[in-house]
Amino acid sequence: MMRLKFSFVLILPLLVLGINSASHAENQKELNNPAPSRGVPGKPEQNHSSKTNQKASQDKRGTESNPLVIKGIPSQKTPQEAAEDREERNKKTALDQELNFYTGIQAGITCLIFIAMIVQVALFKWQLNIMNDTLKSTKDVSDATIASSIPILSPYIVGGDPHPLPTVADRIYPSHAQPRTFESLIHFVFENFGKTPGIIREVRADIFLCPNDVLPQDVEVSTLPIIDYQSIVPGEVRRNDIEMAVAEFRKQVTLTVSQFNELTVEAVSGQFQRYAFIGQVIYDDFLGQRHTRHFCIKLRWFIKDGKPAIFQRVRGGGAYNQINRQPIPKDDPFYQD
Repeated sequence: MMRLKFSFVLILPLLVLGINSASHAENQKELNNPAPSRGVPGKPEQNHSSKTNQKASQDKRGTESNPLVIKGIPSQKTPQEAAEDREERNKKTALDQELNFYTGIQAGITCLIFIAMIVQVALFKWQLNIMNDTLKSTKDVSDATIASSIPILSPYIVGGDPHPLPTVADRIYPSHAQPRTFESLIHFVFENFGKTPGIIREVRADIFLCPNDVLPQDVEVSTLPIIDYQSIVPGEVRRNDIEMAVAEFRKQVTLTVSQFNELTVEAVSGQFQRYAFIGQVIYDDFLGQRHTRHFCIKLRWFIKDGKPAIFQRVRGGGAYNQINRQPIPKDDPFYQD
């Protein structure tokens, strides 16, 4: 009995050791040769995937090297369907031809409208040019009418005694001549070269001694002596038709012997002197304009046929003879007259 127990005690550890060895061998076998399994959902199976990829790489259908081709087999139509298709095509062809015809007509009409528009624009431009020419001609005529209507005043010397004339004694005995102090007197009126009257508001003037007809420079006409003369000069009045009061200019003058002699000699003698009557006249018209007229007149007082005579001539050009126009100021005292 004791021997049996002892044997059982010896056999039991061996049995346990054998079972463990068998289990270990089985586990090692499974590790070395894993059995195919369905796998866990959501985790790819490596072996199956590699095989699938290998098969997919070998199968080249549907790629550029081996494209797929689908062959279509047309369905057979019945004679009735074919006739209906043919009739539909004929109707479509006729409709297209009709549309093309009307489209061509519409294009032609559009082209005609475009041509008519060009012609209309050309006619409008031609009419506009005619209107502009007419307006320009009308404006030119109107400007010419206005220019010929506005008063244009110009002074004209009618008499006086600008300087003493040489006496017989002065001519016989020129060495006895002495410096002369005298009153220079000039009577003048205004001619009107316009068609409407001019209302004189102010006259300023003075005389200047000019050697060899050289006019003085930088004369400020607005500061010259005022001559008391206000009159209305009718339109188109010339020197032979003037019947009005004359303006009078007076000034004390002193001349040396040489100046006096040069003032009375002829210009061909070489050295000579002449008077220049320089000034301005301010006058209004009935068209609401105020005119400022600058003037410069060369004059010579001499004996002709035994009588005193005056030679006068406009000198100085535009620098000394000009007209400035502007509207009459409403607050001007002259305008209130």
